[in-house]
Order: sequence, then C-alpha cells, then structure tokens
Amino acid sequence: MGALSSSMLMGNKGAGRALMAAVILTIVGSLFYPGGPLINPVNQTDFPAAIAALGDQPSLGHVTT
Repeated sequence: MGALSSSMLMGNKGAGRALMAAVILTIVGSLFYPGGPLINPVNQTDFPAAIAALGDQPSLGHVTT
C-alpha cells in the first residue's frame, strides 16, 4: 500500500507546479500591466485615468492579460 500512495503523489507534482507557475506569472503580469505599479502608474480608484493608461498601450495590455 505504501508504493501505491507514493506513486499517486508523484503524479500530482505537475499540476502543483503548473498552479505555482500560474500564480507567479499572474503577479509578474500585473506588475507590467499599463496603469499598474511599473508602467504608467495611476491610482486604480481613478477609473478614467486607469482606462486612459490602458488605452495608450493596448498591445502591452493585451499581452499581460
């Protein structure tokens, strides 16, 4: 029974790594999103300014989304 449990755990490593990679990519993508903290930063509660920052760089917004 011990061999069965260890083989079941080995099969789930890929899914866990994919989930961790997705979270990391989401965080990195949000840093480079237009209107975010690095590219044309604006106050996110100022909706018109955030939309204007996104509209100025639509290609970057598309890639980071």
